[in-house]
Amino acid sequence: MRWERRRDEIFDAQLSACLLLLLVQILGPVGMNRIPHPLRMVCATFLALALGMTPAGTRAADLPSPTPGLQTSGMPAPLAPTARTTAFGNPGGLDFEDVRSNGWLIGLNIAYGTFSGRKVIKGLQPIYATAGGRALGGKCGVIDKVDATVEAREGFVIAGLDIGSGERIEGFDVIFKRPVDQQHLQPQGSYTSDWYGGTGSGDAKTVSGDGRPIVGLFGKCGTELGSLGLIFRGVATSTNAPVQQPALATNAPPAAPRPPDLPQSGDLVKDYRDGLVFVEGAAGRGSGFICMMHGHKLLISNAHVLAGIQAPTFKLLDRSPIQVGAGAVAVGHDIAALAVTNGGKAFEVMENVDTGVAIGDTVMVLGNSEGAGVIHPLEGKIVGLGPNLVEIDAEFVPGNSGSPIIHKSTGKVIGVATYLMRRRYADDGSKAVNTEVRRFGYRLDSVKKWEPIVWSTFYAQAVEAEKIHGLTADLVKFLEDLAGGGIHPERHNNPVIRDRINQWMDVRKRRSVSARDVEMADANLISYMKVACLSDITQARQHLTYDYFIREMDKEKQEREEIGGVFAKVVSAIR
Repeated sequence: MRWERRRDEIFDAQLSACLLLLLVQILGPVGMNRIPHPLRMVCATFLALALGMTPAGTRAADLPSPTPGLQTSGMPAPLAPTARTTAFGNPGGLDFEDVRSNGWLIGLNIAYGTFSGRKVIKGLQPIYATAGGRALGGKCGVIDKVDATVEAREGFVIAGLDIGSGERIEGFDVIFKRPVDQQHLQPQGSYTSDWYGGTGSGDAKTVSGDGRPIVGLFGKCGTELGSLGLIFRGVATSTNAPVQQPALATNAPPAAPRPPDLPQSGDLVKDYRDGLVFVEGAAGRGSGFICMMHGHKLLISNAHVLAGIQAPTFKLLDRSPIQVGAGAVAVGHDIAALAVTNGGKAFEVMENVDTGVAIGDTVMVLGNSEGAGVIHPLEGKIVGLGPNLVEIDAEFVPGNSGSPIIHKSTGKVIGVATYLMRRRYADDGSKAVNTEVRRFGYRLDSVKKWEPIVWSTFYAQAVEAEKIHGLTADLVKFLEDLAGGGIHPERHNNPVIRDRINQWMDVRKRRSVSARDVEMADANLISYMKVACLSDITQARQHLTYDYFIREMDKEKQEREEIGGVFAKVVSAIR
């Protein structure tokens, strides 16, 4: 299966001849001779249009050029050389190819299907930038209807795909970059689309043109896409005159503009020193900042910062106090906002992060480093973008939580710094717990709903959530002791599990204990720990009302289930 459209005069002449012969077959020689020559050509043209072909006798120069900026001058347009990536997926099926070698691939129409009960990609239709503007390519695979469309932002083109494949193409995301010139794409400043298809991107393979523009697709297909690869613009090897390359019409400039000079970190601290806030209380310290949102002057911090610091005070860098009023927490985010009634200078918030930033952009975190009362600017890059989160590589620490993440080239806030420590649990008992740190910012532009804070209720739920979090930490300590081969009673003072641990240790310390007694003691401990892992969370979920605490309990439940699942394996490993 190939879709390659030829618009040169030789092809048109051959097509005219073939269509005239077809008319002869239909009308017969006598009937054909009775039709004047101009009318015969009109008949051939209408027949060509009815068949969806280029009208015979039309010059290439009269057609919309498939190559943006290419001058045909009545001669057949030379095709730019191309090369292919590896194709991933099942090699069986019919070949397909769709290519605009002098154009740019900027998007895809997507159709979904099912294979062995799984959601897969059934068909794709390329979207190109051409001299005539946006143009659709041929349908690759089967497309009964378009289920999704992914298309480049203005100024970007497709640079590659992350493909998840097995027996079929199960899903993919799209990597977009800006063009430097007609042969190269910028190595920095890319962004990645959402995942399209039925499986996640964990085992995805990346295909790209190694920094060259993508100009088409190829692969195998049947009732679904079997395999998929990319066609990219190659390098001319002929000694003839070089192929004139296209300018990207309406979708990207022919060359990337020079980026503006970035403001210095010290300048930003100086400019916004009256917008940075220290959050302090008897239980700890954190960070915050002042900004304008929807016409309101607000003090912004993390919900977990305010939950952990009851009755906090808010002060600027010069230690002058900030007066605040009513508060609210954002649904789906770790963000809290307080109305500012007096003091402070507001940061500007980026209204649409999706269009305003890109992967690789420089950011800066300003905050109360380690709660020490000192503003320490930390620079980094954007390494991930999600619907509610932006991930960065600036190595901020827990005391920076609540700080603004500033997009350095614009000076605008794009998120609220949130330090996340995630524990991973081995399933073989060899090393029970591994700690993973990731640094995110919760996006302000994606907040759709706020819940008003009633402080007595908020703090009561915060205390309950902290108790549950504390038991989780104690269960982790016990798991670490088990995996390390030695129990340290002084580490286990939580009354929920302390007595059970002591009973289990007493049985194991007996000199005359039988293997059966040890096995029963192990079974009783494991059974109790599994119950302890979930009972307090189940009770709390029945009366928690704030979305933030409900989501925190869902996270605790997931972690507790992992802990309960690994207990049995670790206990068995020490017998």
